[in-house]
Amino acid sequence: MKVLHMFIASAFTFYAHQAIAAQTQNYGGDLSFAVTSNVSAVSFETNVTDFKAAKAEVEGGKLMAAQVELDPATFETGLSMRDDHMNEKVFKEKPVVVNLKECESSSATTCRAKGEIEIAGVKKEITFDLTHDPEFKNITGETKLSLKELDIAAPSYMGVVIEDQINVKFKLSSK
Repeated sequence: MKVLHMFIASAFTFYAHQAIAAQTQNYGGDLSFAVTSNVSAVSFETNVTDFKAAKAEVEGGKLMAAQVELDPATFETGLSMRDDHMNEKVFKEKPVVVNLKECESSSATTCRAKGEIEIAGVKKEITFDLTHDPEFKNITGETKLSLKELDIAAPSYMGVVIEDQINVKFKLSSK
Protein backbone atom coordinates (compact mmCIF):
# COMPACT_ATOMS: atom_id res chain seq x y z
CA MET A 1 0.00 0.00 0.00
CA LYS A 2 2.86 2.40 0.83
CA VAL A 3 4.43 1.72 -2.58
CA LEU A 4 1.15 2.49 -4.35
CA HIS A 5 0.74 5.67 -2.28
CA MET A 6 4.29 6.80 -3.11
CA PHE A 7 3.71 6.05 -6.80
CA ILE A 8 0.48 8.09 -6.89
CA ALA A 9 2.10 10.97 -4.98
CA SER A 10 5.13 10.91 -7.33
CA ALA A 11 2.93 10.83 -10.41
CA PHE A 12 0.84 13.76 -9.10
CA THR A 13 3.99 15.76 -8.34
CA PHE A 14 5.39 15.02 -11.81
CA TYR A 15 2.20 16.09 -13.62
CA ALA A 16 1.73 19.15 -11.41
CA HIS A 17 5.32 20.20 -12.18
CA GLN A 18 4.69 19.69 -15.91
CA ALA A 19 1.59 21.90 -15.69
CA ILE A 20 3.51 24.84 -14.21
CA ALA A 21 6.82 24.27 -16.04
CA ALA A 22 7.94 26.91 -18.52
CA GLN A 23 6.20 26.74 -21.87
CA THR A 24 7.30 28.38 -25.10
CA GLN A 25 4.48 30.05 -26.97
CA ASN A 26 4.73 31.36 -30.54
CA TYR A 27 2.74 34.40 -31.56
CA GLY A 28 1.34 36.17 -34.57
CA GLY A 29 -0.53 39.43 -34.68
CA ASP A 30 -0.27 43.12 -35.48
CA LEU A 31 2.30 45.74 -34.57
CA SER A 32 2.17 49.39 -35.55
CA PHE A 33 4.64 52.26 -35.44
CA ALA A 34 2.98 55.68 -35.58
CA VAL A 35 5.01 58.83 -36.24
CA THR A 36 4.10 62.47 -36.63
CA SER A 37 5.98 65.32 -38.28
CA ASN A 38 6.44 69.05 -37.93
CA VAL A 39 3.60 69.45 -40.46
CA SER A 40 0.29 68.65 -38.79
CA ALA A 41 -1.21 67.04 -41.90
CA VAL A 42 1.74 64.67 -42.33
CA SER A 43 1.85 61.54 -40.17
CA PHE A 44 2.61 57.91 -40.95
CA GLU A 45 1.67 54.56 -39.53
CA THR A 46 3.49 51.37 -40.35
CA ASN A 47 1.60 48.14 -39.78
CA VAL A 48 3.56 44.92 -39.38
CA THR A 49 1.98 41.49 -39.51
CA ASP A 50 4.99 39.51 -40.74
CA PHE A 51 7.13 38.49 -37.77
CA LYS A 52 10.40 36.60 -38.29
CA ALA A 53 9.96 35.35 -34.73
CA ALA A 54 7.64 36.16 -31.85
CA LYS A 55 7.85 33.85 -28.87
CA ALA A 56 7.60 33.94 -25.11
CA GLU A 57 8.51 31.75 -22.16
CA VAL A 58 5.59 31.53 -19.73
CA GLU A 59 5.82 29.77 -16.39
CA GLY A 60 3.11 29.53 -13.76
CA GLY A 61 1.10 32.34 -15.38
CA LYS A 62 4.11 34.69 -15.50
CA LEU A 63 6.01 35.98 -18.50
CA MET A 64 9.64 34.99 -17.95
CA ALA A 65 11.15 36.19 -21.26
CA ALA A 66 10.08 37.09 -24.78
CA GLN A 67 11.67 37.80 -28.14
CA VAL A 68 10.24 39.47 -31.21
CA GLU A 69 12.19 39.82 -34.44
CA LEU A 70 10.86 41.95 -37.28
CA ASP A 71 12.08 42.36 -40.86
CA PRO A 72 11.92 46.07 -41.82
CA ALA A 73 11.59 45.07 -45.48
CA THR A 74 8.01 44.04 -44.61
CA PHE A 75 7.08 47.42 -43.04
CA GLU A 76 4.47 49.14 -45.18
CA THR A 77 3.19 52.70 -44.98
CA GLY A 78 1.54 52.72 -48.39
CA LEU A 79 4.47 54.45 -50.14
CA SER A 80 6.96 51.84 -51.28
CA MET A 81 9.71 54.39 -52.09
CA ARG A 82 9.61 55.71 -48.52
CA ASP A 83 9.48 52.18 -47.11
CA ASP A 84 12.52 51.11 -49.13
CA HIS A 85 14.41 54.28 -48.15
CA MET A 86 13.64 53.76 -44.43
CA ASN A 87 14.75 50.12 -44.60
CA GLU A 88 18.02 51.07 -46.26
CA LYS A 89 18.89 54.32 -44.42
CA VAL A 90 17.29 53.97 -40.96
CA PHE A 91 17.09 50.24 -40.30
CA LYS A 92 20.20 49.52 -42.42
CA GLU A 93 18.49 46.37 -43.68
CA LYS A 94 18.92 44.69 -40.29
CA PRO A 95 16.11 43.10 -38.31
CA VAL A 96 14.50 44.93 -35.40
CA VAL A 97 14.87 42.72 -32.32
CA VAL A 98 13.05 43.10 -28.98
CA ASN A 99 14.15 40.97 -26.01
CA LEU A 100 12.12 41.16 -22.82
CA LYS A 101 13.72 39.77 -19.68
CA GLU A 102 11.03 40.11 -17.05
CA CYS A 103 7.47 41.27 -16.53
CA GLU A 104 6.55 42.71 -13.12
CA SER A 105 2.87 42.05 -12.47
CA SER A 106 0.70 44.88 -11.29
CA SER A 107 -2.48 42.74 -11.45
CA ALA A 108 -3.56 39.33 -12.69
CA THR A 109 -3.81 40.67 -16.26
CA THR A 110 -1.25 43.49 -16.46
CA CYS A 111 2.49 43.78 -16.12
CA ARG A 112 5.41 46.04 -17.00
CA ALA A 113 7.90 44.22 -19.21
CA LYS A 114 11.55 45.29 -19.21
CA GLY A 115 14.18 44.52 -21.79
CA GLU A 116 15.90 46.01 -24.80
CA ILE A 117 15.26 46.85 -28.42
CA GLU A 118 17.89 46.71 -31.14
CA ILE A 119 17.50 48.83 -34.25
CA ALA A 120 20.29 49.05 -36.85
CA GLY A 121 22.75 47.62 -34.34
CA VAL A 122 21.89 50.13 -31.57
CA LYS A 123 20.45 48.70 -28.36
CA LYS A 124 18.25 50.62 -25.92
CA GLU A 125 16.58 49.65 -22.65
CA ILE A 126 12.79 49.70 -22.96
CA THR A 127 9.65 49.00 -20.97
CA PHE A 128 6.26 47.94 -22.25
CA ASP A 129 2.99 48.04 -20.35
CA LEU A 130 1.28 44.75 -21.21
CA THR A 131 -2.27 43.55 -20.84
CA HIS A 132 -2.76 39.80 -21.11
CA ASP A 133 -5.02 36.90 -20.29
CA PRO A 134 -3.91 34.58 -17.43
CA GLU A 135 -2.16 32.13 -19.81
CA PHE A 136 -0.52 34.84 -21.98
CA LYS A 137 -2.38 33.57 -25.05
CA ASN A 138 -3.35 37.14 -26.00
CA ILE A 139 -1.12 40.13 -25.26
CA THR A 140 -1.51 43.83 -26.04
CA GLY A 141 0.91 46.58 -25.22
CA GLU A 142 2.40 49.91 -26.08
CA THR A 143 5.39 52.13 -25.50
CA LYS A 144 7.10 55.21 -26.89
CA LEU A 145 10.55 55.22 -28.44
CA SER A 146 12.91 58.13 -29.05
CA LEU A 147 14.73 58.29 -32.39
CA LYS A 148 17.49 60.35 -30.76
CA GLU A 149 18.06 57.72 -28.05
CA LEU A 150 18.36 55.07 -30.78
CA ASP A 151 20.98 57.17 -32.62
CA ILE A 152 18.62 57.64 -35.56
CA ALA A 153 18.63 61.02 -37.28
CA ALA A 154 15.08 62.26 -37.72
CA PRO A 155 14.06 61.45 -41.30
CA SER A 156 13.25 64.57 -43.30
CA TYR A 157 12.27 65.45 -46.84
CA MET A 158 11.56 68.89 -48.33
CA GLY A 159 11.13 70.52 -44.92
CA VAL A 160 8.95 67.78 -43.43
CA VAL A 161 10.77 66.39 -40.38
CA ILE A 162 9.65 63.35 -38.38
CA GLU A 163 9.19 64.07 -34.67
CA ASP A 164 11.44 62.31 -32.14
CA GLN A 165 8.77 60.18 -30.41
CA ILE A 166 7.41 57.03 -32.05
CA ASN A 167 4.30 55.35 -30.66
CA VAL A 168 4.53 51.55 -30.75
CA LYS A 169 1.42 49.41 -30.22
CA PHE A 170 0.90 45.70 -30.66
CA LYS A 171 -1.63 42.93 -30.30
CA LEU A 172 -0.34 39.35 -30.31
CA SER A 173 -2.10 36.00 -30.11
CA SER A 174 -0.45 32.62 -29.57
CA LYS A 175 -0.56 30.25 -32.51
